[in-house]
Amino acid sequence: IQTVYSVALPIYATQILRGGATEYTLLLSIRSVGEMIGTIVGRWTAPRIGVGRAIVLAAFAGGLLFLPLLAITSVPVAVLAIFLAGLVGNSQGPWVQTLRMRVIPPEMRSRAFGSIRTMTNSLSPVAALGAGVLVPLVGVPAIFALVSLGWIVTAAGLAGVRDLRRSSA
Repeated sequence: IQTVYSVALPIYATQILRGGATEYTLLLSIRSVGEMIGTIVGRWTAPRIGVGRAIVLAAFAGGLLFLPLLAITSVPVAVLAIFLAGLVGNSQGPWVQTLRMRVIPPEMRSRAFGSIRTMTNSLSPVAALGAGVLVPLVGVPAIFALVSLGWIVTAAGLAGVRDLRRSSA
């Protein structure tokens, strides 16, 4: 999902917002600021509502926060929307790691985490290739709709995982 967004963002900045390198850099930077703040705030949020519940809510919110990008043509409003999407988008990382540490036995963590990282890194170019083919065919708004849908479907799927719901208690 993140890779697809990264492929579409420069096109969004130039074609939809009618900007250039400055607007693209601003959007990229503000997303990173949102992710950093979201990670810090998430440190205190998850224990209060439960790690599993926090992951599901962040995924769902991430999907909803991408939806306005389908219609936004104003740079300041796009900056706000992307900041908010960043706020919830990266906060899941530490929470997911927390759950992995609870589930994976210590003697298997290096192999398990190495395998997860390898899969994640290996799939990014595939997603970028897919986005690179799809963006010219369907346009940036459709790609952002797919990103939103991807987050919302992920949230719905995660909400159905029994062990994840139990970790919310």
